Amino acid sequence: MLKISSNLISGIIISLFGFFCFLYGYEYKFGSLSNIGPGFFPKIVSITIICLGFLVAISKTDQKIYSDYRSVFVCSISIVIFALSIKFLGLLPAIFLTSLSSLYAQKQKISFFKKIKIATGITFFVLIIFKIFFQMNTELLYL
Repeated sequence: MLKISSNLISGIIISLFGFFCFLYGYEYKFGSLSNIGPGFFPKIVSITIICLGFLVAISKTDQKIYSDYRSVFVCSISIVIFALSIKFLGLLPAIFLTSLSSLYAQKQKISFFKKIKIATGITFFVLIIFKIFFQMNTELLYL
């Protein structure tokens, strides 16, 4: 009798999900690195998901994974905070609030002042990426 590991089944399911996402985004134009098309991001993410599924399928460990429900809940709330705040406050406050709120998902005790510094650093890093490197015209702050 053939024993099929849970990693193999999980890896196949993850890879199939990535494959179907790739097929869904196939009709969109890929573009190039200098002129990214609407299909660029979905295809790259789909290929990454397929590769990760393959790595899960060939992994030898069959360990039980315990999820931290607090972290999942806090990260989900952070996504909601971003979605609500970007529309009314702009990009920079949305990134700051999302970064700050997602830092509460950690189990390590970090002081509030340090969380503010980390969120500010992430906000300025994103500002540099979007405004200087990508030269995107987006509303940074709604007043």
